[in-house]
Amino acid sequence: MSRRCLSPRSKFGSVLISSLILSLVLASCVLPLPATIPTSTPPGPTPLPPFTSTPTNFSLPPTPAPTDTPIISSATPSDTPTATLQVSTVQSPATSAAPAVPAGSIAFTTGTTAGVVQGTVQPGQMVTYTLGAAQSQTMVLILDSPNKDVTLGVLAPNGAVVVPPTNKWTRWQGLLSQTGLYTIQVIGAGTAETFTLTAKIAEVVNFALGSTSATLSGTTINGYLHSYSFSCQAGQTMTASLNVPSTTAYIDIYGIATGTLLPVSNKANSWTGVLPQTQVYVIEVVPNNGQVVNYSLTVSVTSAGAPAPSGNIAFATGTTMGVVTGTVDPGQVKTYTISAGAGLPMILDLASPNSDVTLGVIQPDGVVLLNPANKWIHWQWTLPETGLYKIQVIGGATTEAYSLSAKIPVRVNFATGATSATLSGSTVNGQVFSYALNCAANQTMTVTLTAPAGTAYIDIFGVSSGTLLSLSSQVTSGSVVLPKSENYVVEVIPVGAQVVNFALTVSVTSPISSPATAINFTPGTTAGVVQGTIQPGQVVSYTVSAEQGQPMILSAESPSFDVTLGLFEPNGNTVVPPANKWVHWQGSLPKTETYTVQLYGGATTEAYTLTVKLPLRINFVLGQSSVTLNDTAVNGYVFSYVFRANVNQTMSVSLNQPGTIAYVDVFGINTGTLLSPADKATDWSGVLPLYQDYVVEVIPRNGQLMSYTLTVTIH
Repeated sequence: MSRRCLSPRSKFGSVLISSLILSLVLASCVLPLPATIPTSTPPGPTPLPPFTSTPTNFSLPPTPAPTDTPIISSATPSDTPTATLQVSTVQSPATSAAPAVPAGSIAFTTGTTAGVVQGTVQPGQMVTYTLGAAQSQTMVLILDSPNKDVTLGVLAPNGAVVVPPTNKWTRWQGLLSQTGLYTIQVIGAGTAETFTLTAKIAEVVNFALGSTSATLSGTTINGYLHSYSFSCQAGQTMTASLNVPSTTAYIDIYGIATGTLLPVSNKANSWTGVLPQTQVYVIEVVPNNGQVVNYSLTVSVTSAGAPAPSGNIAFATGTTMGVVTGTVDPGQVKTYTISAGAGLPMILDLASPNSDVTLGVIQPDGVVLLNPANKWIHWQWTLPETGLYKIQVIGGATTEAYSLSAKIPVRVNFATGATSATLSGSTVNGQVFSYALNCAANQTMTVTLTAPAGTAYIDIFGVSSGTLLSLSSQVTSGSVVLPKSENYVVEVIPVGAQVVNFALTVSVTSPISSPATAINFTPGTTAGVVQGTIQPGQVVSYTVSAEQGQPMILSAESPSFDVTLGLFEPNGNTVVPPANKWVHWQGSLPKTETYTVQLYGGATTEAYTLTVKLPLRINFVLGQSSVTLNDTAVNGYVFSYVFRANVNQTMSVSLNQPGTIAYVDVFGINTGTLLSPADKATDWSGVLPLYQDYVVEVIPRNGQLMSYTLTVTIH
């Protein structure tokens, strides 16, 4: 067995041990980066889209925070650098009186895997630390402050942003992609606050050749917890055992990407479990009450045996679903097979008393379609190929009974030229009967069920977009506008699992579309505004010409806020998907061409106002760091300027008009608001969070005409 450790060399300064121990114990509870929790109808794996600029955070649906799931390397660096934290400060011009933090360096005590620094940060101040670490090591950062609003940023040795400050995270963990000095940023919030920053870098453990276990002897020096990391495969079984009672010390275990397996709150000294994903796993030895403990930790990792085959899921004649039941032990994997065709939806539901028996799906070519690490109990997706699919049932914490239902709907194709069909059927064995229709975005689907009163009802959902007509409504008819092009499922659900003979009429009609109208900007303006009225399900199209790399800002206003946006390139490529149902979008354009902006009608006939802004790009004269712009607010429109600037540069903006006449706003095209128009300010200065385009807008009050001078400095 070889053990390599990132071992700091110098003593930790005079920090209260009790507070440090508390922060270290809390640090062991680190969760992975924020993840999207599946809804009642979660989609399956979705291919990542090509890069587009991220919409702002002030008027768009929340964007999930990026997860840190780097490629795992089994290689261990031959030279592991010493972990050293060096302190520097960056003072935001917005807080000119902020006190400086004394410069210095902090190193982990020899034999430890964690370091803690405490300090005070002023509003808008950025305190930076450097931490030397090696590729394939794990880094865990915890930042604590009284108001929980002092936040983190992380830069890689090459300057790439690992954790953008705009995420405003206070915790982060990840596998390092480079060897060198990482920069950790501590960013002040609205008030001066104390903070405690904990950094952990686990000792890398590699088993001896041919071995599947190791016994690690150590000491919780200074009462600090000690972290070990292991690179493991999905489906392997890990067993960890600590040789001291839990009243003295205990362990916690987590995946660097997937999070907690054994929480620190359990205060356990042993654990066995099946690993959900191929990644690096961390085991921490946590001393009780910060005491110094000599210990031995034994860890074994064994390969998974072949999952117990449990048979085929067969459908009775005249049905679209099959149900199997059984019992599964903790960590056990039972496998069922089901034959299905490419392009058909599959819907799986798994029930158990504790709801912790979970699903995995493997497609015929062996590719994982549903990762068991997701721990989902419901899944639906359109199948990518024809063949025999494997459905895994994975045991939870205890031996449990389970019931697995699988549904594969019957495909419905309308006759050539038809827009509807009437389908006759029966709920054989009292089971739900499912139909699938492949439809286009913005088409309208209307469904009517004919059956004896009170015997059955319908539901409608998109395989990836989810519920459109809920089964809880228990209705026999409905009409919905389809949000995206995909498979939609209509189900006939018998009341009380009775056999019901029915007729189901389904029609799908295309939206009313109008010819595209060009949006022309008045000379001397950077915005175009159009108004009109839109019917339910109607699509109104406009065109606008713009250049590659130019920012575009779109806003759709309507009384009910349900007239929504789409944006397309001439070749049909989607820039803003209509299914997002956004009323505001901003981003950088991929090409120089004429774009189509579409508006989609909501539930009722409504008036709308569409605003399109194309900011004027400003480049400073070579060697200059500021520019003064003299302009006029033509037609009383907002005038927008765009500047390309780097992370941590300081931007200052000054308008020569009083706030009663006009004011400014400032935002990053990717990161959103820096100065809100609600502030109605005429001056602003701040540190920029990211390398990107920044937009400064001059906003005349009450749409009045006026001349102005705007000065912008970036240094």
